[in-house]
Amino acid sequence: MMKHLKTFAGLALILTLGACGGGGGGSSGPSNGGTPQPTPVPTPTPTPVPSCSNNSTNPPACDNFQATVPAASYTAGSYEAKAFEQLNAVRKAMGIGLLAQSAALDTAAASHRAYGVQNDVCNNDPGAIDPATGLMKHHSEQPGLPGYTGSTPILRANAAGYGGTVATEVATCASTTDPRADLAWYLSSVYHRLPLLDPGLRDLGMKIVVPASNEGIVTGNVVNFGYKTTQQPTPASYLGTYPTAGQSDVSLIFEYASENPNPLPDLSPATQRFVGNPVSIHAEVGKLLIVDSFTLSVANNPVPVRLLTKQSDVNGLGGHVAFIVPLAPLMPGTTYTAKFTGTIDGASRSKEWSFTTVAASMQLSPAGDQTITSIETLPIQIKTPSGLYTARVMDIQQSADEPIPASIDREASRLVIRGKGGAVGTTVFTIQVNDTVYPEFVTTFRVTVTP
Repeated sequence: MMKHLKTFAGLALILTLGACGGGGGGSSGPSNGGTPQPTPVPTPTPTPVPSCSNNSTNPPACDNFQATVPAASYTAGSYEAKAFEQLNAVRKAMGIGLLAQSAALDTAAASHRAYGVQNDVCNNDPGAIDPATGLMKHHSEQPGLPGYTGSTPILRANAAGYGGTVATEVATCASTTDPRADLAWYLSSVYHRLPLLDPGLRDLGMKIVVPASNEGIVTGNVVNFGYKTTQQPTPASYLGTYPTAGQSDVSLIFEYASENPNPLPDLSPATQRFVGNPVSIHAEVGKLLIVDSFTLSVANNPVPVRLLTKQSDVNGLGGHVAFIVPLAPLMPGTTYTAKFTGTIDGASRSKEWSFTTVAASMQLSPAGDQTITSIETLPIQIKTPSGLYTARVMDIQQSADEPIPASIDREASRLVIRGKGGAVGTTVFTIQVNDTVYPEFVTTFRVTVTP
């Protein structure tokens, strides 16, 4: 059964050309005796001002905006590679600068994860405040403990050679069956979403590990962000959103009580484990965004939401951002429309945009009934609308009286059937898989294990 775990949350110039009018030779006037005519002065053609990625005409701001970044060195197909690609795709869609991989921040993230494992931080009240730093224990380190590299994210980053001015991090606790390795979890949250989408940050580094079966609950991943001397510039008149306009395959759910701090402390996870993926609108950090109206609808039918702003959020949300949290999970394969009206530093702003959620389907790969020998291993990738699944063995049929010749291990996004060897007869497992949040998405298949 899945464990439900806490997650802590060049210079361009316009040149004007001068032109001189000229008379004729040494004569006092034209030979025709008429009124002297001035020599036409050509109209100068302005040198075009280069277009900045952030619509700025200030060259330093233009130069410092990371419209592109070097390719990352993460292993192809790894959690880190997928997260790097996913996050920068979102930031590009929002119109903010991309994040560049930092080897030093990668090292700092790996070291902090190792510290969490060595000191069993996730099993010892990780959300408690460390009085020495004012941070949650999950984001702090104590001198003298194994694996210590720095008390705070900036100290750990600079100990790894970053040489930065600012560093921050997000991190999770995870288990073998719940690695929280996909960056989608952070994006489908409230407070942990913010550093991922901060326009001023420049660099990131991460360490994402699916825990081994004997590790229990551990620090599953750490993602560090920072900049060395100057922030990235924010685009002019910035008003960003997540999900972004026209985005598809948007996640459906938010397990609110697993975020620390909890943005909806008045709700009971015992009776309502999930709400919908939050919708957020972002102004430039440091500006004040005031909401007059912020709504979500499907085909003009309103969706019940909770508004979170600096004024209403119990945990001190920043004044540049606002969230609406759907009070029920979003529906798969559905287009939602968000509408915002309000002000940013007193100037009226409005925005309307739509996005579409993940498809209303469940996918298994390989699909259908399968056959393996008792010395083989069969991984079955499972994709459900909510991203969560439940599996159960409905029936076992054996042709010989012998021990069960295979184990069935449930991991975060796959089932793994592992043969134990030595089978005498044939064993047939009937397995049912359904979406944890939307149980109407269900499928049944058989796995036959032969000698």
